[in-house]
Amino acid sequence: IVLFIYYIVRFILSIFSYFLENYWLKKERNTSRITAARGIETFLKILLWSIAFIILLDNLGIQISALLAGLGIGGIAIALASQNILGDLFSYFIIYFDRPFEIGDFLTIDNYSGTVENIGIKTTRIRSLGGEEIIFSNTNLVNSRLRNFKRMKKRRISFNFGVTYQTSLDQLKEIPVIVDTIFQEINGANLDRVHFSSYGDYSLIFEVVYFVNSSDYNKYMDIQQEINLHLKEELEKRKEAGAMYVSLMERKGIEKGMEKGMEKGMEKGMEKGIARGIALNQIQMARKMLAAGEPDDKILAYAEITPEQLEKIREENSSSIH
Repeated sequence: IVLFIYYIVRFILSIFSYFLENYWLKKERNTSRITAARGIETFLKILLWSIAFIILLDNLGIQISALLAGLGIGGIAIALASQNILGDLFSYFIIYFDRPFEIGDFLTIDNYSGTVENIGIKTTRIRSLGGEEIIFSNTNLVNSRLRNFKRMKKRRISFNFGVTYQTSLDQLKEIPVIVDTIFQEINGANLDRVHFSSYGDYSLIFEVVYFVNSSDYNKYMDIQQEINLHLKEELEKRKEAGAMYVSLMERKGIEKGMEKGMEKGMEKGMEKGIARGIALNQIQMARKMLAAGEPDDKILAYAEITPEQLEKIREENSSSIH
């Protein structure tokens, strides 16, 4: 019986080790995953040998029911006390086998973004763009909606630009052709569409949609910069023909300038109104105190007016009496 149990366990472990070495680790390049796989192998060995030992004791006539009952109660108590830890452990296995992301992938989870640096048994560590390390529990990651930009094959980009209302109809019809010509000279980007999309407050808005054949953000920014430079160059050539180009940033600048001007105008108006109201209150108080026969020094102190203003109020009161 002992030999039978021994060889059965060895046979099961040999099959698992063969599968692990030849089909799993052979294609694996990530050292952390290799280490985790070795840990799973060790855990499985301990589990199988423990089961084999219990079966052996049972066949030798030893009463193990009380032992199993005790182990069961103890296991339940440990499981209840470590629910979060076990949840993170099982989530780690989900991440390991399902592979929604790997080390080096750039992820966005809720309002956080960064590059995966380490996937542990309980937590996953991400390095944000600002440089700080963000730590997520594996359960939180498994239950979250995350975006993996590393696996993005191509990036869809949409941007707007505007031309002034003085631009003629023929020139408007020419702009999609200009944009199409620009994209023919740019490598790594495919134009999807160009449309005169809307009437803005200060310009006629064109919408451009294109695809970058890469997930690299820096490459996308290089292409966008090249498009912007070519577009400005081509549209400035047509200024001489009457098409006065206005960029989106310039349009926003005009809008912001108008908003600030209105805000400042309102602030100044309110300040003047408040100052005028205070001055009127001071004059009314001075008139009442003057009519009550209060001395000049007291009127000047309470009404907070100048002696010249007091004399003017006295003259106005005298002329109104006469």
